[in-house]
Amino acid sequence: MNSSHIALIAVLSFSAITVASDVTISDKKLAPIFEAASAGDTAALEAELKKGVDPNKLDEESGLSALHYAVAGNHQDAIKLLIKYKANVNLKSKEKWTPLHWAALMEQPEAAQLLIQAGAKRGKMGIKGRKALDLTKKKEVRDIIQKAKVEPGD
Repeated sequence: MNSSHIALIAVLSFSAITVASDVTISDKKLAPIFEAASAGDTAALEAELKKGVDPNKLDEESGLSALHYAVAGNHQDAIKLLIKYKANVNLKSKEKWTPLHWAALMEQPEAAQLLIQAGAKRGKMGIKGRKALDLTKKKEVRDIIQKAKVEPGD
């Protein structure tokens, strides 16, 4: 896969959310931490984290964190590693989506479970006021998300 591609990305429009596969964002190469997270390459990802790269840094182009990329690709080991290195499971992308929004959209129960076990909150609102529960129809994912914490003001 070319480094200027993202395996899965949600494209937001005025009327709906459309999911596109292998969408080119730009010709700009992803920073190594985002490339590793997107590919599920835990060795490269850990090397970046050990260098002190902030796991909560957002990619300038996409506005996603390494955790968003790992969740979008359903890379369980990368998700666990990022959580171990204190990735914020409630960090919002520039589009106001948390990693749990991505797990719901991509209908990934395992990723949703990992995020919730690490403290992800289900009440976080994304763009257009959408919550993670609004983005999935898969019962297994909905059941997992409903177990997550909701805090006042979420």
